Amino acid sequence: MERTVDLLIQKAKVGELWPDVYERALAVLESLPLPTSEFDLASRRLRNALAYAASGEFGAAAFELRMLRSQLG
Repeated sequence: MERTVDLLIQKAKVGELWPDVYERALAVLESLPLPTSEFDLASRRLRNALAYAASGEFGAAAFELRMLRSQLG
């Protein structure tokens, strides 16, 4: 999961959107043994990052992804 999030952060930094990687990251996230509250926060961060990137707000997307990486790390 960490490598996928790192890849998404790098892509956000250069202004690239990879929706299929976001979907794969969500699938991996769903397989992790997280308490419900942690999963909710992590999935919200991932979805927020996708929404920000889709609207061209790549800095905000990278921020959400860094917060996700920190949470899962």
